[in-house]
Amino acid sequence: MTGKTVAIVGGGPAGLTAALELVRRTRMRVIVLEASGDLGGISKTVNHKGNRIDIGGHRFFSKSDWVMNWWQDILPIDHAGPAVDISYQNKSRPVEAGRRDTDPDRVMLVRNRLSRIYFDGKFFPYPIKADVGTAMKLGPLRVSRMMASYARARAFPRQPEVSLEDFLLNRFGYELYDTFFKHYTEKVWGVPCSEISAEWGAQRIKGLNISKAIAHALKAPFKKLRPGAGGAANTSLIERFLYPKYGPGQMWETVAEQVQAGGGEIRFHEKAVGLQILDGKVRALTTQNVETGERTTIQADHVISTMPVTELVAAMGPGAPEAVHRVAAGLEYRDFITVGLLLRKMAQSRGAQTGSPINLVPDNWIYIQDKGIEVGRLQFFNNWSPYMVADPATAWVGMEYFCREGDGLWSQSDAEMTDLGIREMEVLGLAHRADLLDSLVLRVPKAYPGYYGSYGQFDTIRQFTDSVPNLFLVGRNGMHRYNNQDHSMLTARCAVDAIIADSPDKSALWAVNIDDDYHEEKSTSTADAKEAAGHVRRLPLPQPQDRQTGEGPYATPSADGRPALAIVVPVRNEAGNIAPLIEETVAALHQITPPLPGGYEIVYVDDGSDDATPQQLADVATELPELVVRTHAKSCGQSAAIRTGVLAARAHWIATLDGDGQNDPADLPKMIAALTDDGISLGRQPAAAWGSPSAPLGLVAGQRLNRRDTPLRRLSSSVANGVRSRLLGDGAPDTGCGLKLFPRSAFLELAYFDHMHRFLPALMRREGYRVILVPVSHRPRLSGRSKYGIHNRLWVGIVDLFGVIWLNRRHRRPEIAELSALGDEPCSVGQDTETPQPARAGTPSCGTAGAARQTSTTTPHLTVVGRTDTA
Repeated sequence: MTGKTVAIVGGGPAGLTAALELVRRTRMRVIVLEASGDLGGISKTVNHKGNRIDIGGHRFFSKSDWVMNWWQDILPIDHAGPAVDISYQNKSRPVEAGRRDTDPDRVMLVRNRLSRIYFDGKFFPYPIKADVGTAMKLGPLRVSRMMASYARARAFPRQPEVSLEDFLLNRFGYELYDTFFKHYTEKVWGVPCSEISAEWGAQRIKGLNISKAIAHALKAPFKKLRPGAGGAANTSLIERFLYPKYGPGQMWETVAEQVQAGGGEIRFHEKAVGLQILDGKVRALTTQNVETGERTTIQADHVISTMPVTELVAAMGPGAPEAVHRVAAGLEYRDFITVGLLLRKMAQSRGAQTGSPINLVPDNWIYIQDKGIEVGRLQFFNNWSPYMVADPATAWVGMEYFCREGDGLWSQSDAEMTDLGIREMEVLGLAHRADLLDSLVLRVPKAYPGYYGSYGQFDTIRQFTDSVPNLFLVGRNGMHRYNNQDHSMLTARCAVDAIIADSPDKSALWAVNIDDDYHEEKSTSTADAKEAAGHVRRLPLPQPQDRQTGEGPYATPSADGRPALAIVVPVRNEAGNIAPLIEETVAALHQITPPLPGGYEIVYVDDGSDDATPQQLADVATELPELVVRTHAKSCGQSAAIRTGVLAARAHWIATLDGDGQNDPADLPKMIAALTDDGISLGRQPAAAWGSPSAPLGLVAGQRLNRRDTPLRRLSSSVANGVRSRLLGDGAPDTGCGLKLFPRSAFLELAYFDHMHRFLPALMRREGYRVILVPVSHRPRLSGRSKYGIHNRLWVGIVDLFGVIWLNRRHRRPEIAELSALGDEPCSVGQDTETPQPARAGTPSCGTAGAARQTSTTTPHLTVVGRTDTA
């Protein structure tokens, strides 16, 4: 791909990553346009008389191997030995030591990480740690109020969960929310939590295990009495990360050098002010030099934008629809000011390092929670790298003030901001004015994209920009998403992949950082499998020749031309799980021996998703003919989605999986082996219970081992399963497992109602079928959040339970007498409606109710994507 021009707007982590990748992998002309005179965006490092400021603080740690290797290729690690372990939020990974021949100044250091909360004159761990020290600092009265408010929040959650306030109250209760979340969050964003989208909480507020916190608080007074209690409360929080010797800006300045060495151009003080869109594509950019005012037009084949979305859309002019302009104009941002204070020493505090001559605290940064204090966070640059400070015998502190461009704080003079900073340090008891040596004030516009304003309509912008095939939005401001540095790099890589492949597909970019628990809760295997959603995974799909030559699952044809097995997967807002789960499912089905007669089909039912799920399914359907997609016009629930999938399937046998990835498709061969052990062939139509001399097999139900859920969820599930099993006598200790295998005809016999999927063992036994239980694995979610909790399962579950008890008591199963030429034609309950059945004399009429149940196929209104032939 030669002769093409790629214009990259912005010289931050995303823009420079894209530039270097293009220079390394293509021979395209690469032009980076940077409106300022610096590189790195908010990851730049500002040098003030040898004292360096890291704007916002940047730990170099990623779960993506690609990102970690990329960083180390630019700046090797300055560490003796073969490898070093680094960690973040209790997740560890080894990294290789640096090259011996490297420039000693162009390296990354291995640094300890410590962050704490400063509240009411006391230091608390960050995140809040459930230990003796925390409980005792809060005091018994406040802990009691936290417990009571948490219990109330769990019993009476806010629904629907729309705002960040809803999100936080539902998870923490009012007292904990008011103490550690509300005021700091509103200080950062400048608006009430009730006006911020709950999506921000899903991305940025990481899980605090309240059950453990309460348990620790209750035990705290007793633990305190034990010898050695509480000594090193913060030890587990001290973690290690990589950090460039002279700050994060050193990384991006080095990258820029490599971009230029590879032939790329970097133009400083050039702001993109116009995008020419013709025939649906960007054809040219107009730039303006912010110092001279001179304008230049650049013809471009592709544009990668990291500029704020408001500015991007404004630059499009009439090329963007009015609705897009309206939403873009309503997007909001949060700006901030860093006040750097150079101190002779800090004031003596309980949080200071023992023996420090300047009373330096050990933290990278401290969060300030006190009401009435305007500073939001303090950074201690000595602790990021000793080379950030010109004189290590002084303390170099950064005070972060969150504001809006043009407001009272933003408009204060540097002297006024310096005065405010030292005054608040005195109020906090951390410094004295007499020790102030020097200061620096930095103003950073559009530092944080806001999850309020018109953000709820952002899809209007995304749909339009995604429709422009040669325009790629990447990075934090480019996507109006609160991405970390490595997330921004991954979006840039996805854009470059698409440009090289000449693909207009943007879904991989938007899949980065969609999982709510990016660092904290994903298992290592999941992280490795997804590569932090950093690229489009290639599904191991069967090749066309396999279907033609009869390889793998196609080795044995079926007698009636139908696939032997259909995998039915109900999903709602599971965009991040679609491709990985289908990949795993296909791989598992190809491992089944003997091969499935007639192959298989995978039926996904989208239950009214409002995220990227429909597009993800449509994309995979173009590559996988075995994928059938049905879409509910609005959400009707999991049972309705499963029934829609069963009706759409052609196979005689159905297996179900939950779409959240917690069921492992690798267990499918084990489930099918249970059929084989029972003497059942997948190539034959299943036996019906009605009229059978013995009970045929109707259900193979997975039983989850080592549940990977929260203790509260496991406890509630255990209680519910115990009560249900005792009252129904279904013999199943776990009916919530989504992994099940059953005959299609048997499922369609069952009385249909909402939430029926949780009662399948009892319903199958009611109709005269046997049930086999098979132990299966359980794992954390691949991505996204659960739609179910105690609040939306408890009461409806009780009602359903008594409903099934009523159904069982009202059931009358007729006994089949001898065959003759007389009598009613038997109803075909339990039989496939496409297969005519011979009349059997002596069979009592099923009556109008039985006939109605058999013939009814009422389903939610459907939109069909993919194959349209149904049974």
